[in-house]
Amino acid sequence: METSHVMTNPSILEPEATSNSVGWRRLSPIALLYVLVNILKFAASNILYLLPALVVGWNTVIEYPHYLALAALLMLTLVSVYSVLTFRAYRYRVHQGHVEIRSGVLQKTALDLPYERIQNVRIVQPIYYRFTGHVCVELDTAGSSDQEAKLYALSKSYAEDLKAEILQKVALGADINVDAESTFADHSGEVIINQRSLFDLVLHGISSNRVWIMLGALSPFTDEIIDYLEAASSYLDLDLIAMLDPTKSSLVTVVVFFLSLALTVFLVLVSLSILGAIITFYGFTLSRDDERYIRRSGLLTKHEVTIKLSRLQQIVLKRDWLDMLLGRVNVKLLQSGSTNNSETAQSKNLLVPSVTPKEAFELSTDAWPENRLSGITYKRIGKGYMVSRLSMFSAVLSLISLLGFTLNNSNVAIFCLITLPLLALAIFIRWWRWGYAHDEQYLYVRKGFLGVDQCIVPLYKLQQTRWSQTVWQKSANVGQLKIVLASGRQTVPFVDKTEGIKILDDALHRVEDLKPNWM
Repeated sequence: METSHVMTNPSILEPEATSNSVGWRRLSPIALLYVLVNILKFAASNILYLLPALVVGWNTVIEYPHYLALAALLMLTLVSVYSVLTFRAYRYRVHQGHVEIRSGVLQKTALDLPYERIQNVRIVQPIYYRFTGHVCVELDTAGSSDQEAKLYALSKSYAEDLKAEILQKVALGADINVDAESTFADHSGEVIINQRSLFDLVLHGISSNRVWIMLGALSPFTDEIIDYLEAASSYLDLDLIAMLDPTKSSLVTVVVFFLSLALTVFLVLVSLSILGAIITFYGFTLSRDDERYIRRSGLLTKHEVTIKLSRLQQIVLKRDWLDMLLGRVNVKLLQSGSTNNSETAQSKNLLVPSVTPKEAFELSTDAWPENRLSGITYKRIGKGYMVSRLSMFSAVLSLISLLGFTLNNSNVAIFCLITLPLLALAIFIRWWRWGYAHDEQYLYVRKGFLGVDQCIVPLYKLQQTRWSQTVWQKSANVGQLKIVLASGRQTVPFVDKTEGIKILDDALHRVEDLKPNWM
């Protein structure tokens, strides 16, 4: 018999968990599945290190297959035992505005996380928890990932109640003993401001860089792929060598073959990229509830990420060259505690995939109504950027050409002559894209090469500023402007000194006047 979920203070009770005499609680037995899956994921991610041993001992494995079965059985037993021990060692309690966790088998860990340090409350429902109605709650902080808490196998209603209490405590900054009725999750105030259709996700899969990442990942296995194609052609009784021999086949046949092969590989990778986008962003909705953004998405694993608008640090409108051809923009809402870890970054930042330019400007205006990105006029950085880069590359290519002539290799000089105009064109495009503008509250930065990124940086949230000049930049009266925020930094080179100093002075005066609490 399940009791009703009532939030009590100072401690929240989880009816499905068992407790001991001091208020510490165990997870529901279904949590064993979560622990087991995580261990298997860890093993799969590290199996690459075992490949050399498997390759060396493959003949032995084929000769004695019962050893492989015995090793697999032993591994399964160890994983099962470790999962049970991990589950038994896990204790948690929510007590007086703190989330406390005790865990670990070989290495004991104690975590005490006050509500005030919680930056995001993320509710995740893996596919294997949908049948039981359980979810995982991830509590992110602005610090390292070691200081983040995970409560798994909680009932969905309890997780919503816990989320509501934490968010209310952080928002009000008041005493933890709030009214019990007000702590229940209430979605009646949510307004959906953006949704993504399946067609939008297909476009995102096509334009994202997953395809190029996959191509790069396949490059070390070129020899294996060639061997596989040779084996497949032998099985199909096709003589590829004769087919591609210019003396036996026409040039058209050879070209058509390679184009067909390249197109087939590319289509397979694009299909995988589209599938990845659908799995990640299926059912995407971005809602606003007062001063909070809530993102929900996921096909196999449902994710719910909540961030406070006050913690928003940057808005980036990102367009790759394919996005520009398709007329789409990826909007990134970056907040404090940004990280290079993709999984953690997904929970701390919000990405709205493949929106139209109009929708992108509407999203930026919804977050910061005072920003003027849609009508801003950018000022390009100084032309000295082109001169300095071109001079540097010209000097390097000249040295390489001189070395080639010394070694009686004229091909090196020809290569440098061909490369220099291409580099000059790339430098010019880079300079043409790079621009900046500012008003009383925001710095706007545009940059890119084949694509274009537009960044909105609130000057009142800066944490550090820097103005630097090289020796010859001083004579040209230009320099480099750098602004550091909690989510990262923005650098604009070859800015006019008068304007750069004015931007920094205005920003510092605004911070001094407002004394904003960026957290």
